[in-house]
Amino acid sequence: MSAQPSEAPALSAITVAQPGLSWDYDDMLFGPMPTWTVEPGEDVILKIARRELALPVDAHCDIEFVAEGSFNRIYKVKYTIDGNDTVFVMRVTLPVHPRSKTLCEVATIEFLGQHTDIPLAKILKHEATFDNELGFEWMIQDFRPGESLEDA
Repeated sequence: MSAQPSEAPALSAITVAQPGLSWDYDDMLFGPMPTWTVEPGEDVILKIARRELALPVDAHCDIEFVAEGSFNRIYKVKYTIDGNDTVFVMRVTLPVHPRSKTLCEVATIEFLGQHTDIPLAKILKHEATFDNELGFEWMIQDFRPGESLEDA
């Protein structure tokens, strides 16, 4: 008896349900695309930023959505004390490769910072699990003004 070829399980490694993540199979030119099923709460982002950066209670804080890529959403977190602004960037990540993706990015940025002269945004805090009040992995970095690669 010869074995009949069976259909390979389509992308079984990435179809495991993850909170906040879904896969769009409509355009398979480049494979399935990750999609957000839950919006990161800006109020929760501010709460995390205040706590993790130990911002003063009297600091006025604002958050601004900046950009979105395939796996991340970028927010600017600005706080003001006595008329002086300080800006940070908070990157919220889909749980595509939980824990591994964030920890690899942290390690890569730290390695480049130690072994090159490339100007990098320093990682101030990060959470490599989506088991937190935001429901996503995140990273807070200092803000580096400049021109985006897209604009350059």
